[in-house]
Amino acid sequence: MTHPPLRRRLAAAALALAALSLGVAGPARAAPDEPAEAPLPDGVVAKVGELTLTYDGLCQAAVQHMLPRLRSERSGPRAILEEIIEEMMVEQECERLGIAVTPADVDKKWEDLNAQIRRTSGGEQTLVDVIREQGSSTEEARARLLHVLRKERVAEHPSHLGKTLPSDDGLRLRQVTFVIDTLLRRSQIEYGVPIVEHVERDPPRPPAVLAPGVVATVNGAPITTAHYGQQLVLRLPSDDVREILDQECKTALMVAEGVRLTDAELEQELAHLRELWPLERDFQQHVAWQTVTFSDRFQAEFKIREEDVFKHRYYRGLLGLVRRMRVEVTDADVAREFEDGRDTRYGAYLIVTDVKITFAQERSSFVATKVRSKREALELARQVAQSLARGIPFSKIASDINNLRDPTYTATQVRLYNTDRDRLLYDYAAGMKDGDISSPVETLSEVHVLRREESRPARNPAEIRPILVERIARQKARSWLEEHLHAPGAVRVRWPLAQRSVPPR
Repeated sequence: MTHPPLRRRLAAAALALAALSLGVAGPARAAPDEPAEAPLPDGVVAKVGELTLTYDGLCQAAVQHMLPRLRSERSGPRAILEEIIEEMMVEQECERLGIAVTPADVDKKWEDLNAQIRRTSGGEQTLVDVIREQGSSTEEARARLLHVLRKERVAEHPSHLGKTLPSDDGLRLRQVTFVIDTLLRRSQIEYGVPIVEHVERDPPRPPAVLAPGVVATVNGAPITTAHYGQQLVLRLPSDDVREILDQECKTALMVAEGVRLTDAELEQELAHLRELWPLERDFQQHVAWQTVTFSDRFQAEFKIREEDVFKHRYYRGLLGLVRRMRVEVTDADVAREFEDGRDTRYGAYLIVTDVKITFAQERSSFVATKVRSKREALELARQVAQSLARGIPFSKIASDINNLRDPTYTATQVRLYNTDRDRLLYDYAAGMKDGDISSPVETLSEVHVLRREESRPARNPAEIRPILVERIARQKARSWLEEHLHAPGAVRVRWPLAQRSVPPR
């Protein structure tokens, strides 16, 4: 099959140095002080009561958590799978061409990079310092460097583009990238699991039938789920690994407390949530939620499809815990929840079309994105007013704005509640009549032009009782997990990646 283009994370800098920038790793953080504990046995990353989670078990859990995301994402776990595919293909090509990259070759390149970093940092940093800042280890960095050297040797082989690579970093990078991409396109890559390219087709293309426990094959060589899981734990951002470890500990807690659902009970839970969704989406701020299906909402929240939840131990347990807590919700709980939100989330609200124009604060140090000035934002608002004065319908103006696909210049219908979050816009719209259009309304970093659409009365507690019960049950489930997770001696964890600076919370 034709291999899809890989996301290129190497750019601008020297190929080897750029390759050591671990693009799938999250930003490093300083580890907070943790109370001293007796060490867990080797190979054990967590102990929950009498239940033990091994490092291999964590790797298996990573596969379970991440495989469903291959259906919809090209980054994260998909990017890691493509990296493994590329590494295996390059190793195969080295064997075919008789290319051998030795530990001495890696040592020499390592020293060259170290000298380069010491020189550019004025002697204040070493290569090891940079690796640690990236949240990686010397072992993983040396493995990446080995792969980079193999790619260079392949690219400069006479059977490809010549005996030597250009000395210019950019030209060398382009030559290596061209050769490797060409080899990937010629390789036979089979996926044993659904991936986004398959799902997007109409009709969807089924995955290849591979041996049990095989995620993909590269020219017939297997990538096993065990190997993929190990690489996920090593290469995913530290926060993702921490989330998997956290969810596995919570799953063990729920198992220990007998929280479980049969398939029939899980079907009932999904049916309950599906039935609840039309009412629940009325509480979303953006009116556009009215067109979102339950299946899309479920996948957005859990990052898996409804049918995948049957194989996901954590989400299955979480739904079971909410089901248990729902039974414990009392009439007094419901009355208290409604009273707490009577004037805010369950109160009257206004529907407005909000033309929102974001601007950058003067003297702001935030430069991650280029945003217009306040004067430019006010000018856009003035243009909206001029268009209205010429008789152009507001709906046409809003449509033209959204067609620009600029996230800093949007027109959306929203619900405004009498809450601190919505206070300024709510108070402004409350003084308008349905169909009225406001003059520009300034907030800290935005200019708004509002058209009031309609008002809606406060909710009847009997009408929204299912939402009240569900909200309370979810709160109780969260409290139950936190209480059990942090009970003295209930859970012991050893961060499985000592080379990374981000421990689990």
